[in-house]
Amino acid sequence: MTKPNKKAVTKADREPYPVERRHMDEAKHRIGQRPRRVEPVLSISGEVGTIDAPHSDKAGQACALMDTFATTSDAFVNRQLCNLASMGGGGAAQPTSNDIGAALAIVGAVEPQNELEAALAVQIAMTHQLAASLTMRAQQSPTVKGMTDYGNLATKAARTFTAQLDALTRLRSGGKQVVEHRHYNIDNRGGQTVVAEHMTTGVSGNGRIAGTQSHGQGAFGSALPSPDATGNAVSVPGSEGAEPMQITRRERRGTNRKPERA
Repeated sequence: MTKPNKKAVTKADREPYPVERRHMDEAKHRIGQRPRRVEPVLSISGEVGTIDAPHSDKAGQACALMDTFATTSDAFVNRQLCNLASMGGGGAAQPTSNDIGAALAIVGAVEPQNELEAALAVQIAMTHQLAASLTMRAQQSPTVKGMTDYGNLATKAARTFTAQLDALTRLRSGGKQVVEHRHYNIDNRGGQTVVAEHMTTGVSGNGRIAGTQSHGQGAFGSALPSPDATGNAVSVPGSEGAEPMQITRRERRGTNRKPERA
């Protein structure tokens, strides 16, 4: 009878290197500064699922869920939890506590300010799970056709995920975009001088210009608004009057040339 190999089940006998220890200490500090996400406990009995707390403060858990969805409506919280639970995870028929907790972490990362943003955050979490599930199925497909079909669907889901993030940005900015313009003034010596460093313009959804614009002061003059509808600035020289023209080398050689004999 052979004895079991004890070396195979023993722990690593070395201590972390100083650089590893420093990295882990920094990671612990950063984790301590991050917000704590809700950790639900899901229990399923038949077709009914119940979200419970991992601790004894049930009322505090309910408040944490309401704050995650930025609402005071119990009905809204329950509906969004049902939406998240309908996705499942990892190809399983029923969701788990980890599935709900991971989805709630994404919603919490969005930090919605009202129910509309919370609904969009739930869609973002669901689309992320869908893209991950389709990618997994593409990798596990035994046929090229299956890989192609699932891969195309995963790509569409990933694009939808990006579009939802853009929609969230537009929703929070009120449909305005920040446009930056830089204007340059070229002097006679070939150097470049920034006349108007930046111009911030709010562009609404219908394409109209709404907002204010600011212009900088250049070393060779100021920036004045032009008749252009976008308000682009044109440079005006700071000095008045015509500047004296410089004599080129060819002209200078011509003045020093001796007159030809008749």
